[in-house]
Amino acid sequence: MGTAAILALLASLALGLVAPKDALSGFGDPAVIAVAAVLIVGYSYGFFNGRDLFRMGLSVTIVQGLVLLVLVPFYWPWIGLR
Repeated sequence: MGTAAILALLASLALGLVAPKDALSGFGDPAVIAVAAVLIVGYSYGFFNGRDLFRMGLSVTIVQGLVLLVLVPFYWPWIGLR
């Protein structure tokens, strides 16, 4: 877990946004374990490096932002949000 993720988890615990017993409950989900295993094995065999992960994450973040900018003005009013 990265430093920012740890700080976000600690801040959410300190502010009472997450109950202490539920703080790490999502890490045992089978999907999280499967993705983590694939990333660990792929990285250890040299299929990709940290820079590849950064570039992919950056491109996915940009695409996600653009999709949200397009969809939110139409979807939110449709479901009753303003």
